Amino acid sequence: ESFESSDGLSQNTVYALGEDREGSLWVGTKNGLNQFLDGAATRYTRSEGLPGENMGAILEDHHGNLWAGTLDGGLARFDGRRFSPVTSLASGSITTLAESTDGSLWAGTNRGLNRLQDGQVRETYGVAQGLPSPEIRSLFRDSGGKLWAGTGKGVVVFRDGRFVSPPALARNLTGPIASIGEAHDGTLLFAVEHGGVFLFKNESLRKLEDNSLPPPRLPFRDVTAIYTDPDGVVWMGSNGGGLAMWRDGKLSRFLVRDGLFDNEIYGFVPEAKDRLWMACSNGFFWVTRADLFNYASGK
Repeated sequence: ESFESSDGLSQNTVYALGEDREGSLWVGTKNGLNQFLDGAATRYTRSEGLPGENMGAILEDHHGNLWAGTLDGGLARFDGRRFSPVTSLASGSITTLAESTDGSLWAGTNRGLNRLQDGQVRETYGVAQGLPSPEIRSLFRDSGGKLWAGTGKGVVVFRDGRFVSPPALARNLTGPIASIGEAHDGTLLFAVEHGGVFLFKNESLRKLEDNSLPPPRLPFRDVTAIYTDPDGVVWMGSNGGGLAMWRDGKLSRFLVRDGLFDNEIYGFVPEAKDRLWMACSNGFFWVTRADLFNYASGK
């Protein structure tokens, strides 16, 4: 068997090979390090039907369908071999995806929000339907099944066929909402672009303060991803400020100087081995939660 850059290898000039205790093969090339688990990585491009290669949001729905959004070519559904594009979207720039309790797929764009059923666009929502801005930055379905939309000018919730903004949010959150999450007690977290994270519960809003680091500390802002794990620990990735952990009411932060791979964290995926995978500006990596807990406690 032969593996080269067309199979996903970072570069064709290979300088080093090594096998770890789990059986993974590590390959060092002129342009980086590669890990082989079950063979070569599979690459998908326009040749396999993708409407664009500048990738945006990706979501697997409850039927097992994989939806891939691009930032310049629209949305497509994957059948296991090829991608089929979706037509009649508000825009070809897909910024975020979410699935509602009725099985509808919601596609946020820079020109409005689409609701899809069975792969077809059924409705398009804009300012006339209650959105404070047609620019959709984030979507989130809370534990009660309500759909929240973070826009370029604040956050709204979908009720009775249109979007509305609770009074406390309409008054105080009027900037772009980069990410939305929820703690196990039902507290919603709203991350404001170039701003901080706000906590919303029982119609009350307050800012999440950072007292985790001694001065001078980096401002806790620019959060781009929020993930709550099954144990209720809230993880937040920021654009330049590293990783934050909100656990038992205490905020802990991790930076490159602490050993983190990158200070720009864009997304999270958990693994059964207690690993927390993170997407970053240098690729993707994992850290065990146990290591993060121990470091936060000073061990």
